[in-house]
Amino acid sequence: MTRLLAVHGVACALFSCVIVAQQSPQPGQATAPPSRERAIATREALRAEGLRGVAKLNGGEYSTTFVPHSDFGVFKGMEYLAASSDVVVVGTAVSTVSKMSLGGERVFSYVTVAVTDAPKGAPAGEIIVKVEGGRFRFDDGIEVESKSSDERFGLIPGRRYALFLELITQDRTNNPLDLNSPVFRPTNASQGIFDVSNRAVVAQASPTMPIWKEANGEPTDQFLAKLPGVALTPPRR
Repeated sequence: MTRLLAVHGVACALFSCVIVAQQSPQPGQATAPPSRERAIATREALRAEGLRGVAKLNGGEYSTTFVPHSDFGVFKGMEYLAASSDVVVVGTAVSTVSKMSLGGERVFSYVTVAVTDAPKGAPAGEIIVKVEGGRFRFDDGIEVESKSSDERFGLIPGRRYALFLELITQDRTNNPLDLNSPVFRPTNASQGIFDVSNRAVVAQASPTMPIWKEANGEPTDQFLAKLPGVALTPPRR
C-alpha cells in the first residue's frame, strides 16, 4: 500500500485518533509539508465522505493511525476491570471482518473468538468482538486502513486471549457477520485484552496503567489459574 504524509488530526470519542497520510517521495526528493489548501481539502473530504473521500484525494489509498489507550476510566486493578465487564472469557481469535463506521470516519474489525473458558458470563461457543482498526476495500477499489499506534493492540487470528468485555447494546456500525448475534468490545479498549498465547502474559494496556503493571509478564498458567477468582471478586474498597 502506498505510504501516505500527515495532513490531518481528529479527536474521536473514547480513543484518540490521528489521521495520517504519507506520500512516498521520489528518489532524491525531500518530503514537503502539506500545503494549507491541501489540508483544507482533506478536512472537507473527510467531512463530506469520511475516509473514502480522503482516499480519493490520495490516489485511492489512505492510512490512518489511532491511539488505543483511553485516559478515561483507567482501572486501579484487575478486579475493577472485571467488575466493569459483562463477560470475562478465554478464547482463540478465529477470523476477522472489517467494516466502516456509519459516518465513514473510522474502521472497525469484527473478530470471531472461539471461547474455551468463561470465568464470568456464559456466552456461546463463539462470540464476536469489535475492535478499532482494520483494512477496508470499497466496491470501486478505494482502500482505507486504520492502524494502531501501539503495535501490540488488536486480536490476531490464531492467537489466544483472555478478554474482559462489555456488551454493545446498540452497535451503530452494524455487525456484518450476523445481525442477530450480540457484539462485545474490550472493556475500556486496550485494558481489556491480554495475549495468553505464550508462557508470559502480554497485557495490551499502556505500560503506564496499573493493569499493565499488575499482569504483564506474569506466567500465563498462573494468570489463567487465578482468572476465575479475579472475575468474580468484588473490588477492594
